[in-house]
Amino acid sequence: KTGKIGSRGCPIAAWGDWHYGEVVQADETNGVNEFNMDIAKKRAFRLFDTTTDLAFHHMGRGLKTEYPGIIVMLGGDMIGGDIHEELLATNDRTPHQAVDDLTDIIGAGIEHMATKFGRAYVVGVVGNHGRSTKKMRMKQRVYTNYDWSIYCNLKRHFRKEKHIRIDVPNTADAHFPSYGTRYMVTHGDSLGVKGGDGIIGAIGPIMRGSIKLGQQTHTVGRDFDELVLFH
Repeated sequence: KTGKIGSRGCPIAAWGDWHYGEVVQADETNGVNEFNMDIAKKRAFRLFDTTTDLAFHHMGRGLKTEYPGIIVMLGGDMIGGDIHEELLATNDRTPHQAVDDLTDIIGAGIEHMATKFGRAYVVGVVGNHGRSTKKMRMKQRVYTNYDWSIYCNLKRHFRKEKHIRIDVPNTADAHFPSYGTRYMVTHGDSLGVKGGDGIIGAIGPIMRGSIKLGQQTHTVGRDFDELVLFH
């Protein structure tokens, strides 16, 4: 459909760092912010609706706008997790409850995307908050993470749907091509660089991490054109 009237290429949605199950009390932030399970659900469904609204009503000729499908990247930290004592004490959902809830919530979002865009390709990487271990580990990093459990539930749920494809890599990173562009998706907590700057903020360590990853992936033939980070 390249070059066809109304075509706007393939949209990419990035869903990550939802921290579902975590609680922020309004009276502890002077009323500036508040977060809980109900707010998280409302934000998720607003994200789904806004994604389709932007794509079909703000990117060309309204209903005549066409897409070959949509790519959805799940970037990890979908749950708040119990990795800190304060989270363990204040979360309103256990990791297992969060996995159960998010399987339905994200599943509804994926189905909505596939219905609106015709097809959906979904790829998921794990974060650091979803780990079931006290400290972050490299060996079995993916298999000891609740994000992975959510993604596997989704892959199993949609396994018979021809218009939905879900990839769950066994590594912390995911690579996929789209229309000639090579993408690499990673949560971002393992970039291996720390510290920001009062003027340029996080751009410094992000750029250093990107260069480092580019060098590492090049040596094993996994070069990328675009790096997508969450965290």
